[in-house]
Amino acid sequence: MKHVPYFQDFLSNEVDLNKTRLDRLNDSSSAVNTFLSSNLDAYEKTERQGSYGLKTIIKPVGTREYDADMLLFMTHNEDKEPKDYINEVYNCLRGNDNYKDKVHRKTRCVYIDYAGDFHLDLVPCEVHTLI
Repeated sequence: MKHVPYFQDFLSNEVDLNKTRLDRLNDSSSAVNTFLSSNLDAYEKTERQGSYGLKTIIKPVGTREYDADMLLFMTHNEDKEPKDYINEVYNCLRGNDNYKDKVHRKTRCVYIDYAGDFHLDLVPCEVHTLI
């Protein structure tokens, strides 16, 4: 058990994101969440996913970026196809000066590129209300 402190030090200093980067990610995801909750009609909530949700994001090697994933729960609408939810999120973010030049669309998500550091993937997820 005498190796545990060495392993914890290795994780903290070599593997895990440092506090500055983690704080920037948390501040950025909080700002996006606040913006979407006020400006996206179908917004329900967001949740951290993957390594971001599990708090296991590893520090990228060299100057590489890392990514963080968030589920974006949206109210179900029978008239919409999956691509409509992605377009709705994309258009909402494009309407904001802070995000318009950083936001991009993929097949299954919208992502915000914080150049040189990370990108935040927003994956729309429909919320079905049971009657």
